[in-house]
Amino acid sequence: MADVDHKIKLEVDQIEVMNTPQPNTISIDGVEITTLSYVFNLYTDAIEKIEKLQVASIVACVWATFATVSIIALAVAR
Repeated sequence: MADVDHKIKLEVDQIEVMNTPQPNTISIDGVEITTLSYVFNLYTDAIEKIEKLQVASIVACVWATFATVSIIALAVAR
């Protein structure tokens, strides 16, 4: 079994708490419950993906606008 050093501290070291890896679930009476830190990590990952997709869609719209303007300019020039 892993040798774990358990300590009871009266003051909270915020840096230590923020740098300590948090579990994805906790078990209470055999029931697995998702932790808030896990849900927050899922949320932030989803937000990052949404922001990347928003940027990609803006780039695609700008490109499509330029392509449309170019085609119209070519058609008018003939």
